[in-house]
Formats: sequence, structure tokens, C-alpha cells
Amino acid sequence: MPIYPIGFSIHKSKIVDNIPEKKRLLAPLIPGDLSTYIYNNETDYYNNYKESLFGTTFKKAGWDCMRHYEILACGCIPLFVDLDQCPKNTMTFLPKELIKSSNKVYHILRNYQSFEQISQAEKDICNGYIRDLLQHTREKLTNEKMAQYILDKVNLPNVKRILDR
Repeated sequence: MPIYPIGFSIHKSKIVDNIPEKKRLLAPLIPGDLSTYIYNNETDYYNNYKESLFGTTFKKAGWDCMRHYEILACGCIPLFVDLDQCPKNTMTFLPKELIKSSNKVYHILRNYQSFEQISQAEKDICNGYIRDLLQHTREKLTNEKMAQYILDKVNLPNVKRILDR
């Protein structure tokens, strides 16, 4: 019997419709640094990412976690520390190559003293990555898409109707 990967997913209602206006290069929340956990509600937490071009994420207890999906859903690029170390068959649904490519842009932009120094052309490059990441998130990373994937792999007659309700 074949073994198929599964992964985390996010509800489609959490995904932004359009790329939000950006106010900073990097979201101030740093996973593991409790002094940056300043949000008392989900709206403020998500706005943290919506207003940022990049949001830091990395392996903590395990490689996959909701933070990656929240960052993507907010129209923010995951700045994924050590993504090159991720095992091949782990986080198979995340667009790892696209994230790695986008992270190269961050390493150029971080040299600016302020967000205002980033040119419109550079912001447009980031927005191109964000558009592609949002499209991937909508097409592959929602709860509904993950459920459909699982049902397709199970391949039982009559079970596929569950999502039609």
C-alpha cells in the first residue's frame, strides 16, 4: 500500500484577497523570542504579517507548523531560516523552492537602513513572489484542498460527496 504525505492547511477565509499595503520589511514577531509576542488577538497578529513583506519562520518542535501558513495567508513572504535543511519528504505541499528564491531578495533588502529606501521596483519583485505564493496557498494549502487530496488518495466511491455538502 502506498504512503502519501499530508500537511497542515489553513481555512480559505484566512487568505487575503489582495496583497495588503506593506509598511515594513520584516514582521517584528520572531518565533521563540517571547518579548516579540505582543499580540492579544488574532486580528493584530495577522495584521503584523499583512503589513510586512517578510515574516520569520523556522523549524521549532518540528518542521511543519501553522505559522508558515498564517504568514502565507496574510500575503507575506515566509523568511524561512534553514529551509535547505528540511528533509525532502517533509512539508511537501509548501512551495519550498519559491520560498528559497524569494528569501534571496530579503538578503539584499535587509541592507537598507529603512523601508522607505526600498525602491518600487524591488517592492514589485516582492509583490510578484507574494502573488505566486498566494496563488499556491489558495490552490494547495487550504483545508478544503487538503481534504480533497486525502479523499482522492483514499479513492473510495461515495466518500467524495462529503465536500459537496
